[in-house]
Amino acid sequence: DPVFGREENNEQKMMVNQLWEAMKLLPEDQKEILEMKYGQDLDNQTIAEIIGKSEAAVKSLVYRGLETLRAKFRTN
Repeated sequence: DPVFGREENNEQKMMVNQLWEAMKLLPEDQKEILEMKYGQDLDNQTIAEIIGKSEAAVKSLVYRGLETLRAKFRTN
C-alpha cells in the first residue's frame, strides 16, 4: 500500500528530526563524540587519537551521550 509507505517514511523523518534536536541539547564534547562515532563511523581508538583523550574517556562520553538521548526519548 503506497499510503502506508509514505506514513512510515514520514514517521522515520520525524524521528530523525527529533534525534537531531535532542543532539543539539547535548554538551559539545558528547555531541562531537557521537557525531564521530555514528556519523563518521569512527572507532573509539581513532576518536581518542583525534581528540587527544583516552579510549576510556571516549567510551564514557559515548555512554553518557547515549543515556542522555535515551532519557530524552523516554520522556517524549
